[in-house]
Amino acid sequence: MQYLIKFTLTGQQLWRLMALEGSAALSHCSALVSAAFGYPSDDGRFELSCGGYEAAVCLDDLSLSEHSCGRYLSRQTSLLEHEFLVMKAEEHLYCLMPSCLVGSGSLAGLGTFSPADIAAWLDRDELPSLDLKEVNTRVRRVQSRAQGTQGAPIRFKPIMAAHT
Repeated sequence: MQYLIKFTLTGQQLWRLMALEGSAALSHCSALVSAAFGYPSDDGRFELSCGGYEAAVCLDDLSLSEHSCGRYLSRQTSLLEHEFLVMKAEEHLYCLMPSCLVGSGSLAGLGTFSPADIAAWLDRDELPSLDLKEVNTRVRRVQSRAQGTQGAPIRFKPIMAAHT
C-alpha cells in the first residue's frame, strides 16, 4: 500500500502531508517525518489507540485505512506530540515516494524544538514561508541514505537523433 498521511503538531498550525510507502519501516518513516518538519533528530514513534509499535514494524503492519488516526511522538529538545490522519490508502498513488506534498508553517531558523519555543516561533509576525523544495531535499536525503546511494547523481541515457 501507499499512503497520504497528514501529520499535525498538536495545538499548532504546523503540519505536513506526506506520501509514504507502506513497506517502509516505522523507524525510516520517523526519519522522513522528522526531515519534513526540519527536526534535528529522528527519534520518534507511532501510536494507535491500541498502543505503540516497535521500530522494526512496517507501516503496512499497522493495518491503516483511510481516516485511520493516531499519534506520532518525536523526541527533540522535549517530546513533541503530533496527530496523524490517513487521508488516502491505495495500492498505488501517482506521486513521488516518499515526499511532502504540502504543508503549513516553517521552522527554518529555529534553534530549539520545545513546544513553547515552537509556539513562540509560529506566533511571530514575520514567519518564513514553507519551502517545499528544501523540505523534499531533506526527505530525499534521508531516503538516499536508507537506500545506500548517498545522493548519487542520476544518469540519463542520451537520446540519439533520428536520421532522415
